[in-house]
Formats: sequence, structure tokens, C-alpha cells
Amino acid sequence: MLVLRHGMVYNNMTPSQLEQLQKTIAVSIEKNVNGKIRLLDQKIDDYIKADELWKNSVTPSIDTMKKLDGFTSIGGTILKVIVLLGAATTAIWGAITFLKK
Repeated sequence: MLVLRHGMVYNNMTPSQLEQLQKTIAVSIEKNVNGKIRLLDQKIDDYIKADELWKNSVTPSIDTMKKLDGFTSIGGTILKVIVLLGAATTAIWGAITFLKK
């Protein structure tokens, strides 16, 4: 029997009782502490794996969008040149038509 007096522990347990108590405590620690730590580690590992899968599946799409973004800026420049050429052609045609009258 374990007796507490004035903050002091007096051990009146038999060695087999003490061994059984240590086993019980070890099982409890394994279940309540180490088991929860292992579960948390597993959840973090699963999250990291899912994140890596997502990253690998999205990376090609991001690369494609970057290429399209470059194409869009080139396309915008070409469109501006076409509009300016059209405006210049219209202005020249208008001037020629006006001068013929």
C-alpha cells in the first residue's frame, strides 16, 4: 500500500504489486500519450501527402496559365498594332477622299 504523509511517500507495496502498478502506468502512458502522438504524426503525414498530390496535379495547370498569360500580352500587342494600322489606313483613305473633292 502506498501511503502519503506530509508530502512523503511511504511504500508498503510488495514487489509484485509495484510491478503491476508500473505495468498499468506504462499501458496507460502508451495509450493516452504515445498513442495520441502517433495519431497526430499520422494525420500530419497524411496531410503532407495530400498536399504534395495536390501540388503535383496543379503545377501543370499553373505552368499552362503562365504560358497563356505571355501569349495574351503578345496577342494584346498585336491587336493594338492592327487597330493602329486600321486607324492610320482609315485616316489616309479619308484624307485622299477629302482631297479628291
